[in-house]
Amino acid sequence: MQSGFDWAALAPELTLAGFALLALLMEGLFWPRRSAVNLGYLSLLGCLVALSFALVEWAQEGDGQALNGMILADSYSTFFDILFLCAAVLVLLLALQHLPHSDQDRGEYYPLLLLATLGMMAAVAAGDLILLFVGLELTSLCLYVLVGMEWRRRSANEASLKLFLSGLLGTGLFAYGISLIYGEVGSSGLQDVEIHLREIDAREWGLLLPGMGLILAGLAVKIGAAPFHIWAPDVYQGSSAPVIAFLMLGPKLAGAAVFGRVLFGGLASLEEIWMPIVWGLAAVSIIGGYLLALNQRNLKRVLAYAGVSQSGFALMGLAAANESGLSGMLFHLVACGLANMGAIAALVICHREEEEGAELGDYRGLGSRHPWLALAMALSMIGLAGLPPTAGFMGRAVLLNGAIEAGYLGLAFLGGAGCLLGIYVHSRIIVNMYMQPSPEGGTPPVVVAPEALVVLLLAVLGSLCLGLWPSPLLDVVRAALIAIL
Repeated sequence: MQSGFDWAALAPELTLAGFALLALLMEGLFWPRRSAVNLGYLSLLGCLVALSFALVEWAQEGDGQALNGMILADSYSTFFDILFLCAAVLVLLLALQHLPHSDQDRGEYYPLLLLATLGMMAAVAAGDLILLFVGLELTSLCLYVLVGMEWRRRSANEASLKLFLSGLLGTGLFAYGISLIYGEVGSSGLQDVEIHLREIDAREWGLLLPGMGLILAGLAVKIGAAPFHIWAPDVYQGSSAPVIAFLMLGPKLAGAAVFGRVLFGGLASLEEIWMPIVWGLAAVSIIGGYLLALNQRNLKRVLAYAGVSQSGFALMGLAAANESGLSGMLFHLVACGLANMGAIAALVICHREEEEGAELGDYRGLGSRHPWLALAMALSMIGLAGLPPTAGFMGRAVLLNGAIEAGYLGLAFLGGAGCLLGIYVHSRIIVNMYMQPSPEGGTPPVVVAPEALVVLLLAVLGSLCLGLWPSPLLDVVRAALIAIL
């Protein structure tokens, strides 16, 4: 790794921070009492500019550090920067249709979304546990406000409070773990921790083991892995559709990225200790998430519990700790992100006044009333279930292959059982759309806007293309993993 650092490598983060501050300024001066849609397009422009810088950085294959290794600009961080910014663009497009029809049509929504994205980018680029903590907390603080933005709805207030309380738990565990590691090593830098571990034997690990355990527990809370998932269903049900889309993509991507950075960048010498922990989290999440989703009737709660299982599959790749497993983890995260985004875009297009009441039965007969929308929703559910020809199938196939290569046949068996449960969970939605008569009040009205339609098409076509031609993305994720393997 080069000792010098080109500050142009931070162009995506600096650009996003600049546009967030500009949006805050414009909100205070011009849009405090009118529609904030123009701020939405300004924020969208900021994300696209930052994304262009990130793509240039990827093409240049930069690899540097700054502030004595506190900030890392490598292929791993750049890859996730691109994913975060793409997710932010899609969420902003959904918000531009959804927000003008809700109580959330206020200008502060957009800079909060930009700052949450900036926090995730900072966390993944962190070579120091302190910066990693600051990045995750910046994201969490913004999410607390975004979830409760529709303060007139009691469910939104409840969701925001539950997310805040669970976030405090994760924050406390993570911060205490950092303090223990700092007390033992005398530094919070990941490279310093790894060097210290190599220079001592197992009898001198001391506070490193409880510190590692607390950090893993804190990260598990952030990504909603079982048994730390209790906040997810209520938070999803009380949140608006664009916020759910961001919750499904952002924290899971950031959490998986930080897991990889910490485990393979600072605690690699403790692999024999943390691998069984990650194995257990993966197994409980995969099976538990889908089992809890079996009896759910609310669409948002189904997606929340399915998200727990998706986090479990990502942890399976970490537990495998080989190239196939980690490649499968990144591919799986992209595949699930596209499928979830397609499902939420369809939910936005099927406009409801009371979103938290989006029951599965409300979508009965959608296949006959709006066949194109039902087809898009069905393909999204097929992707979440991990069936061909979607990207979800390839992601889980690579993950299972990684687990088998690592010798974890039991985990691979549980992953296969989870896939079967997932097929049942997600097929219930398809059955309601195509094999059940329409409810007495009719299906929810369809409000088609260009922004949501673009998101729906990108998500569905992206999932199909990556399912049929997975090689390009697999090559990209292998290049991204060079920085941590």
